[in-house]
Amino acid sequence: MNLDTHKRVIREAADVDCELAVFPEMSLTGYLDPGTLSCSIRQHPLYMLLARQMMAKSIRLLANTMHLKAR
Repeated sequence: MNLDTHKRVIREAADVDCELAVFPEMSLTGYLDPGTLSCSIRQHPLYMLLARQMMAKSIRLLANTMHLKAR
């Protein structure tokens, strides 16, 4: 999963006192571009649930990154 890769890279960066880790656009969520989906798919409850879960994971990842930097 992309989240696991991001966590590993952030830990490795913190181990070498890296101040900034940069990831490619959409590397966390993958390349499912909501702009290319039909309206009905974007409004589907399952799609909305998955989108919220990915947003929550992104926020937790950012919070963990900030915590590592504060050490």
